[in-house]
Amino acid sequence: MIENTPLGEEMLVIDMVGGIAAGYCAKVLSDGGARVIKIEPPEGDPLRHRSASGAPVDPELGGLLFGYMAASAQSVVIDSQSDQDVQSLLDLVASADVIIWSRDAHICRRDELDPARLRAAYPHVTVLTMTPFGLASSWAAKPANHFTLEAMSGGAWARGGQEFPPVMCGGDLRSYTVGALAALAVLLSWHRTVITGQGDLIDLAELDAMQLVFSFYSTTFSDAAGRPWRPKRQRNLPDIHRTKDGYVSIWVTTGQQWLDCCVLFDRQDWADDPSLGSMDVRGQRSSEMRGYIDEWCSSRTTAEIVDFATALRVPAAEVGNGATLSQADHLRERNMVYMSPATGRLQPDVPYVFHDGAVRRKPTAVPRLGEHTETVAAMVASGPESDVPREEGAAGRPMEGVRIADLTAFMAGPIVTQFPAFFGADVIHVESPGRPDGFRAAALRPLSQDKWWESSPFFLAVNTNKRDVAVDLSTDEGKEVMRRLAAECDVLVENYSPRVMGQLGFSYEELSAINPGLIMVRAPGFGLTGPWRDRPAYAPTVDAGGGGAWVTGFPEANPDVNNATFDALGGVHAAIAMLLALEYRRRTGKGMLVECPQVCAALVTSGAEQILEYDANGVTLERVGNRSWVHAPQGIYQVSDVERDEENVPNDDWVAISIDSDERWEALASLLSPNLAADASLSTASGRLDAQDRLDAAISTWLRDQDGEDAVATLQGRGIPASRVVLPQDVGDLQPVAERGFWEPVRHETLDGVRVPGFPARFASEVGPWHRTTAPSLGADNADVLGALLGYSRENLIELEKKGVIGEETAVMSGW
Repeated sequence: MIENTPLGEEMLVIDMVGGIAAGYCAKVLSDGGARVIKIEPPEGDPLRHRSASGAPVDPELGGLLFGYMAASAQSVVIDSQSDQDVQSLLDLVASADVIIWSRDAHICRRDELDPARLRAAYPHVTVLTMTPFGLASSWAAKPANHFTLEAMSGGAWARGGQEFPPVMCGGDLRSYTVGALAALAVLLSWHRTVITGQGDLIDLAELDAMQLVFSFYSTTFSDAAGRPWRPKRQRNLPDIHRTKDGYVSIWVTTGQQWLDCCVLFDRQDWADDPSLGSMDVRGQRSSEMRGYIDEWCSSRTTAEIVDFATALRVPAAEVGNGATLSQADHLRERNMVYMSPATGRLQPDVPYVFHDGAVRRKPTAVPRLGEHTETVAAMVASGPESDVPREEGAAGRPMEGVRIADLTAFMAGPIVTQFPAFFGADVIHVESPGRPDGFRAAALRPLSQDKWWESSPFFLAVNTNKRDVAVDLSTDEGKEVMRRLAAECDVLVENYSPRVMGQLGFSYEELSAINPGLIMVRAPGFGLTGPWRDRPAYAPTVDAGGGGAWVTGFPEANPDVNNATFDALGGVHAAIAMLLALEYRRRTGKGMLVECPQVCAALVTSGAEQILEYDANGVTLERVGNRSWVHAPQGIYQVSDVERDEENVPNDDWVAISIDSDERWEALASLLSPNLAADASLSTASGRLDAQDRLDAAISTWLRDQDGEDAVATLQGRGIPASRVVLPQDVGDLQPVAERGFWEPVRHETLDGVRVPGFPARFASEVGPWHRTTAPSLGADNADVLGALLGYSRENLIELEKKGVIGEETAVMSGW
């Protein structure tokens, strides 16, 4: 029932944009119970015409991806050239809660629909703007699309080896990234709207969103270390290797995992070489090691390798694609892939499970173009909803008054709680003095130095605005501390292996008995149940298991990993689920268990179109390097190298170009060659897709001896999306990013002044820096939290510290 969804149709969203990013934002909100009305031009949302496989699309319902995005929405046709239609749209806005706006949509170019004018005329409405660089950017007029923005995010240059060009994430992941963060921004703002009745203006910069997800805090690291994280492109080792029957992704992060991996490969000599405990050293010595690993994997089946690795606690997963994801036992058993009642096709389900009370909206019919134009007009004629606060409350940061116990580590978990911490939540990070958060081990100081655990730029990047307690949860006294803390919290978030919380005595049943209103968010790699439950998980293995790796890389090479992308995106989706659960509790008073398997973040983004195309058309979508499935030409092309100041950083300069319309092709062709400009066979996207080798050769020839900055300026001057492929350490220095202050300097006891990314959207209602406090030192708030909040006396604290139950220091541990 719709009233049992978290949003209960209290939120009305008007999507005036379409496409993947806005469509995915609207889908996320719709799945949570919002009502969505799509404003389409007479020719329809571009997704109605999209076919990644080239198969014909349904002439009435549109393409497969449109059906995935738009199920349950209503469709209203508005002609941007008609004043009457535009007035009808303005009348509709008066009834809305959220407007999705972008300059790319023709309707949004009307003066009447300027975001500031909408915000002033309809103060109860939240206007979400999605633009490449932000509304007020000095680069606002520069042509850009999501491909060229990803080139500026730092991720592409850091992916793959020197034998190929830098490579983007496959499967349009960049657009889903923007859409997911846009939905998160709306839900954070909604938390204030339901109290005050007031909307907001959310100015989301798509480049900022991509840098948050794809850069892996490269600016933070380079500021702290005085050097790039990696001076050149290199593949990790191990990474993705061919097996007897497919591909396997094997990932090693910690020292102990490397020692266990040496057992897996039967190489004691590697275990005896301490230098190989470093990921960078293994990458540098790839030529002497990769051949053995490739041969070892190729003589075994994928299942044999994954089972053996799992037994040794080494993260590993099969590399799934459209064919295998549709049939994987774990995904089908868990209904992570299911038959949609809206389309009758297999597709990924939402990336979370509500275990108590709340339900996700079951998708209903896919709208035909303009199907609801008259229905919505009749609704508007009946008058707008009353613009009054839903509850009485003073305006403040949206999450003020919410307390969260953060039992997470590394990146995927801490980023979940950092988002509400940005917006005022009291987040208490819980570690152990004997085994702190593993991200602290990514330290710049040697383990022999004092306070080495306080020198990790990565821990700093994801833990600002939090408090920290260090308590040994394996002790009876530590368990009592945790039970008292759970009683005082609204939310508890954890991303341990599924077995850990139960072993500690902190199952949802046990904690909800203490605090019935508690929302417990569990974010395991593959889920709390099912055949893959006990697999150790890191971003590259959930990436592989969910389909992201299969479509990333070049067709003549192995699939490539998307690095830490699905740590970030897994965290974004878990934060979305947490906010939906809080909204359900606001409406009903009920707590719940929320399960957010990290692999689902890959399934619902990179995996979705693969599953849809295979189920409908029997087509396995493949890797296409930097090309697109639906438009051409698109790629990364080498230009004349520039000299670098950094030591050991090779010359490696590239430009990204993306032609996503016939008009932009005409502009590029006029630069390249009169023959290309006159070739009628290239006037359509389908014709250009058939001629990609020829077009890439022409672009490469034109660019090869040019300076990259000059080439980009020439291309942008013709209205063509183009950009340099920015080195990871340089992303924070890009002009539009620096103007918005996305990377903020943070004061810290050992890493003072380094820049840390904030939230990728600006809110009219939010002022001041994102990072109000730095990441806490280990156990910094033991006395404050245990004493002032939990009621422990000073004598109690002294006794707990003597016993080692709490502390502010840790011992060096082999194998970290």
